[in-house]
Amino acid sequence: MRRIFVFTLFLMICAAAFGGYERVIISELQTAKTLAGVVTDTNDEALPDVLVVEVSPDGKTTIRSTTTDSEGRWSLPPTGRRIYHLLFVKNGFNDIQVRVKLSKVGKKLRFSLPVAT
Repeated sequence: MRRIFVFTLFLMICAAAFGGYERVIISELQTAKTLAGVVTDTNDEALPDVLVVEVSPDGKTTIRSTTTDSEGRWSLPPTGRRIYHLLFVKNGFNDIQVRVKLSKVGKKLRFSLPVAT
């Protein structure tokens, strides 16, 4: 767990140091049936090896993480929280930060990471 936090922190510091990276914050609460989805690039191509991190509401603590598979799919088991705070990180792309609420009427989660400039 500590390794993941250190790695995530390292990526954030590197992104800030090189200036071409930004964090995209999706402010609208996303409603989903499950804590799972797909990550693509802006051309709708699947992105493998995206780090998907659940963080504390203040964004300072890593709770758990996973990575996307070769088809950009990821999943985390629900833990009973009301709202999940997620961060999607991949080298060469801008990060995405989002809040997700699970609901029986929710949609499938799909996020597109913009290329860093």
